[in-house]
Amino acid sequence: MERAEAAADGAGDFKKGGSLLRQGIELRYQFIERQKKAYPIALLGQVMEVNRSGY
Repeated sequence: MERAEAAADGAGDFKKGGSLLRQGIELRYQFIERQKKAYPIALLGQVMEVNRSGY
């Protein structure tokens, strides 16, 4: 019964949680943007675990 209740309120719905996952990626790119004058973008991408081609 608990599982049905959780589904009713949207818990475990990947579509609703997707914005939280994207927010983490956006924050990584913002960090890279702020630090790119001090460090090479290739290094920042590696450290932040983002694809260089996505930057």
